[in-house]
Amino acid sequence: MTRINSNREKAEKWNLNDICPTIKKKLVKTMKKVADYIPKRSNMWNYEVIGPVEGDNCVVDLYNRTCSCRQWELSGVPCKHAISSIWLKNDEVLNYVDD
Repeated sequence: MTRINSNREKAEKWNLNDICPTIKKKLVKTMKKVADYIPKRSNMWNYEVIGPVEGDNCVVDLYNRTCSCRQWELSGVPCKHAISSIWLKNDEVLNYVDD
């Protein structure tokens, strides 16, 4: 019972406009891997992202929040391909985290 109360008190301190700390840590970890990815804009919402390793190219659709690597759809958190595209668009990554 004490642990539940302790966790509830921690959760009450969260900023409701922000994401939970665990997802934020995952997002920060993913952002560190993005530097080697080169996004190329196809249209307003679609990008082709070229990775540093052969065969790591993906297609990102920011409007539908999808990536051909499928990590974004599975986790609800933008993958490294999506983050590189979001940064090229000069948009905020937190806006693309699934509710």
